[in-house]
Amino acid sequence: MLNQRGIQTHFSWMMINKMLLLSYSALVGVLLLPVVLKVPVFLQMIISATSCVVLGSYRAAKKEQERKRKGGSRDAQVITERDAYKFPVIASLSLLGLFFAFKFLPEYWLNLFLTVYVVVLGASAFFTFVLPLVEDFLSYLSLNRELYFNVTLAHIICFMIASLVGYWNVSSKSWLSNNMMGTSLSVLGIEMLALGDFLSSCILLFGLFFYDIFWVFASKPVFGANVMVTVAKNFNGPIKLIFPKSFSGSSEEYSMLGLGDIVIPGLFVAMILRFDWRNLRNQNEEETKTPYFTTVLSKSLTQPSRHSYI
Repeated sequence: MLNQRGIQTHFSWMMINKMLLLSYSALVGVLLLPVVLKVPVFLQMIISATSCVVLGSYRAAKKEQERKRKGGSRDAQVITERDAYKFPVIASLSLLGLFFAFKFLPEYWLNLFLTVYVVVLGASAFFTFVLPLVEDFLSYLSLNRELYFNVTLAHIICFMIASLVGYWNVSSKSWLSNNMMGTSLSVLGIEMLALGDFLSSCILLFGLFFYDIFWVFASKPVFGANVMVTVAKNFNGPIKLIFPKSFSGSSEEYSMLGLGDIVIPGLFVAMILRFDWRNLRNQNEEETKTPYFTTVLSKSLTQPSRHSYI
């Protein structure tokens, strides 16, 4: 029995490391390739979203495996059934509040406050995102050692990199720096949050389905403008991924994807992955078939509606 459990644990770690390596490579590639080549927007969206979902799901699974190995308590924030009911309401009030803020408050000071807040949040997320990679690399070189107050060389390097990315975003409004922080926020959102059960996930997805329909397609007759698109275009911060259509740099030459469109489906996929691994009993079991194809399919199906209605 112990031998079987050991084989299962070894198999799990192999699958985690393989999927993480592939997903990191795909994400870095899709972030950097549009700098030198014209990449179709739908490919950028699909690869970015799928990579974030895979990374968030497997990082969450890896953290849970480590927690079980050490016998610690669960550190993910669990979304309960009650939270799922409240989520679309709170999100709607927040979105509407931002819409009226952009409409009636001084745009410069509002954008300055929101940009500083979100960039600090995004830079912190980028720090947390790259820290495990830098730690593993320095450990491989036998260079990662503790300096002062539990601070290691990896912490210092990641802090410097994250600070530079944050400054780069504030000073240049670069789509690349925005996406570096946006993908980090997406991955950490999937990693740090967890759906409590299948019913909670269904309630959340069902509620946000109508949330998206109203605020994207039905809000203009009520409020005189497309609330979701107005907030997304006016908010200069990493709350969305920006995909260049060309090298001209014009604001019309970009397409957007909200982080919620990555994180919410990602939470569902991460829950399915954890469920599969908890029920993995056969030591000869092949790799669990986590439904990442649903992310690819959903992003592909939204492309016609994006071109037709937005």
